[in-house]
Amino acid sequence: MAIDNIHDQLIRDEKEVLWVYDDANSKPILPGYLVIGNPTIGIGRNISKGSTGISQDISRLMERDDVNRCESALGIWCPWAQKTVDKVRYNVLVNMTFNMGIAGLIKFTEFLRCMQTNDWTGAAQAMTDSKWFKEVGARAVRLREQILTGVWQ
Repeated sequence: MAIDNIHDQLIRDEKEVLWVYDDANSKPILPGYLVIGNPTIGIGRNISKGSTGISQDISRLMERDDVNRCESALGIWCPWAQKTVDKVRYNVLVNMTFNMGIAGLIKFTEFLRCMQTNDWTGAAQAMTDSKWFKEVGARAVRLREQILTGVWQ
């Protein structure tokens, strides 16, 4: 394929990597990894402090994409949620999925059972009794209040 534009040229020259990697050796940056070069993502985007980073528009685009993935996972694992839970409380499920992944959320069996039956007090208590609640702090308190009241917090 002949290159006839800057976009294709940069993709060829920089490569397109969809996770954070070390630009010095192209290794993925995982927890505990000592970065040699610069944390980079996409098509050569240096995201280290003092660099270009990402724009707010890109940050918001990524967030919307992540929310869409959370909602898709909820549709598979909690298909009742979007049909039987009001929007405000449903979005607590989205928020929790965003925070800990669907694998983390589905471990909240008592919470989910209460959500499915619209037992908001029970759901709030199940949240409060969890290790997650103590770890997350103010976010968990706000989400519990949102479950109890059905009002955005």
